Amino acid sequence: MSDEPKRRSRTWIGWVLAAAFVLYPLSLGPACGLGIWARNDALFIALRFVYRPLWWACDRWPMLGAVIWPYETWWEALGSNR
Repeated sequence: MSDEPKRRSRTWIGWVLAAAFVLYPLSLGPACGLGIWARNDALFIALRFVYRPLWWACDRWPMLGAVIWPYETWWEALGSNR
């Protein structure tokens, strides 16, 4: 028996986690822009629930907030200019 299936599964899990840590914060901007554009209360409630951990992290670590807040604001401006 070889360790090849175990190595492949570990690699796959690592790539998924790495992608999640990159794509989750990057998805905040388009999601907020869509929320502003759609003007849907249910969507706003869902966005607050989904992105609450990221907003908490931004409040806790100002360096992260210094990157995330302008990014989110830019997308919100795009959403409001429909």
